[in-house]
Amino acid sequence: PSPPKDMSPEAKAEWRRCVPVLVERRVLSKADLHAVERFCEASGDIKIARAAIAKDGAYVTNRLDELKRHPAFATLREATAEARRWAAELGLT
Repeated sequence: PSPPKDMSPEAKAEWRRCVPVLVERRVLSKADLHAVERFCEASGDIKIARAAIAKDGAYVTNRLDELKRHPAFATLREATAEARRWAAELGLT
């Protein structure tokens, strides 16, 4: 199956990487597509968060001119946990 049209480019790249593996293993059914979509979106969020941190640095200045850890670390942590859960559901661990 093709990735959903509204997915981010990063999520679509993950879809194109993992769906052929699931199809080859014969473990992908129509009922699993939602789980695959969630896994790919979480994986895409990880890539986007890492790119933001790489671009801006690990610490950024907030509007009060205080140095704070990049807010993308929260996204990275949440997306990593979510991707891990969906990967386990799909047998991708």
